[in-house]
Amino acid sequence: METDRKTFQWSHTTPKSNNHKDVSYPTSDIGSSYDTDISFSVGVYDGLTQSTLTNKKDFIDENTPAVFYNMSIVTTFSYGGKTYTHTTDYTYDEPRRWTSPSATKVTKEESGNTNKYVVNTSQTYNDYGSITSAVDVLGVTTTYTYDATSHLLVDVSKPISVTQTQYTEYVRDAVHGNVTTIRVREGNVTGAILQETITENFDAFGNTLQTRVKKDAANYVTFQTEYKTTAPYSGAYPTKQTSRSQMQMVLLQRSLNSTTTTH
Repeated sequence: METDRKTFQWSHTTPKSNNHKDVSYPTSDIGSSYDTDISFSVGVYDGLTQSTLTNKKDFIDENTPAVFYNMSIVTTFSYGGKTYTHTTDYTYDEPRRWTSPSATKVTKEESGNTNKYVVNTSQTYNDYGSITSAVDVLGVTTTYTYDATSHLLVDVSKPISVTQTQYTEYVRDAVHGNVTTIRVREGNVTGAILQETITENFDAFGNTLQTRVKKDAANYVTFQTEYKTTAPYSGAYPTKQTSRSQMQMVLLQRSLNSTTTTH
């Protein structure tokens, strides 16, 4: 068993320990075998809750690194004379050796109560490890589409009701693949634009100097951000930001034109 603790001592007082945790290895540990599959667990007790993490090692061969999976986390604690247990079980796409779970099951139990609270979520992945679909706790499936060449995210489609779908598209620059426009549309790629954010005017450090956010059908709110390129900031932090609506910009331009004509 190992102990993780932080000890503090104030003047004229005895030392006090905070954040004390006992770590144990009930069955085995990660280094107990080399050329075989094993399951091992780690126990963590912080004085209030006991957590047990069950893990799995998948040995492939001598030339391929082993793959490790966290199969479950069980946490128990007591309060008001009852014991509460929270269990999270993970399922993986082991043939492809993905270490991100393809399915997650959360179970919450209370001693003396036969009813259990169970929640399931799941994800599917493409060959590049990107999520192509995800099912949330309500059973709603969100789908993700990627560019066939760059494999970067192109759009996300999520049902928000029986008859409505929120479609989000990502427009990128052709050179670096940076997102320059995010549009939220109604239904699909040809649907009405509900939200739009455009980033433009990048400096040499890649910072966005101007962002336009759609206000209504005809107007945008423009945010301009300044970065001080000299020391000590060296272009790493924004030093000033101003905002102005498209209508204000039109009125300002008219005022400038009027002043120019007068003189």
